[in-house]
Amino acid sequence: VPTGMTITNNPERQVEVRLSGPSSLLSGMRPSEISAAVDLAPGHGGHQYFTLDDRAVKVPPGIQVQRIFPSSIEVILERTERRMLPVSARIGGGTAVRKRVAKVEVNPPEVEVEALPEEFSRMPKVYTEEVVPDRTDGEVSAFARVESREPHAKILGNPNVHVTIHFRK
Repeated sequence: VPTGMTITNNPERQVEVRLSGPSSLLSGMRPSEISAAVDLAPGHGGHQYFTLDDRAVKVPPGIQVQRIFPSSIEVILERTERRMLPVSARIGGGTAVRKRVAKVEVNPPEVEVEALPEEFSRMPKVYTEEVVPDRTDGEVSAFARVESREPHAKILGNPNVHVTIHFRK
């Protein structure tokens, strides 16, 4: 996928391939020995079709690709943006635990996110996976993964943050 873009449709992930070659090679082949890939690097924003030809399919030596179906796949590429978003820790353990929390620190306090422009309007911040403290006194520290629920958003760089929960005395 070209830098600064994402696929917004659900293109075909499987293709049917007809092969030819010596029967001794064909009969011993495993599906894992065949793969197809499409280079989307020359892609641009919008709807486009990418052709699948014998160069797109990798097969063992001595085997030839006779037919590929479908012969092309439709891909919709859209531009993404990058923004720094604040991280909020999701604290688990129930209401009784959350009522005892005095302060929560997240380090780093924000992460870089790549997403479609409209996804940022629904995502003013990102959250960590749930952090469940094992006690409710003093402070508790843990590493937590930052998550995004938007389908095309991804955290760039290290998705882990350090969360420190300070409890009331």
